[in-house]
Amino acid sequence: MAAHRLMPGPWDDAAVQRLAHYALHATQGVTNPTTVDAELATLFTIVNTCHSPSIVDICATDIQVVTLLDELGHLAVSNAFSPMVLSVDHHGNAAQPSTYGHMRSEFGCHVIIARPYLPCADAILPLAAMYAQHCACCLVPAAYLNERLSHPPRHRWLEQLREEERLVIVSPAAVAGDGLASGNIWLVILRDASLRGLLLHSHGVAGL
Repeated sequence: MAAHRLMPGPWDDAAVQRLAHYALHATQGVTNPTTVDAELATLFTIVNTCHSPSIVDICATDIQVVTLLDELGHLAVSNAFSPMVLSVDHHGNAAQPSTYGHMRSEFGCHVIIARPYLPCADAILPLAAMYAQHCACCLVPAAYLNERLSHPPRHRWLEQLREEERLVIVSPAAVAGDGLASGNIWLVILRDASLRGLLLHSHGVAGL
């Protein structure tokens, strides 16, 4: 999928080529950020998944998310870039639309959880937001927002989500307290602003 369809705006050639490279070769030895249990637990104190029968971990490196969701009583499935990750339910490139189309037709994708390899994030986040029936929950370093002035398409896309009241930012450290200092944040992207009351608990959330 063309970069400007994912994040409309003035992409420079180098940024397009870099994103295309990682999107095409994302199965070759990349690693995702380490996610601690407290970050996952924090997400589910903010996002109400009771009305979301299917949840997909689209960038799995293990079964950590699925195990936690199983304990909460949800139907959860996992997708991994690498065929070397044997414990997951599906193998596909999370930077390609076809993976999401397959996962949605097979499993529903009411909620998509994405912990992307950062060079692929500008492809994975918009795709997760497009294909999630309820919301996409994306874990990224806080610097992903701080870099927006040097990347106009990302800034424009995030601003549009904010204006549509579809973007919620969750800081695990702020919710969990001083014991968690990973520097990561959750970007919760709603399919539609009308779902805020259904999908979000009333505490601990903030817009961009």
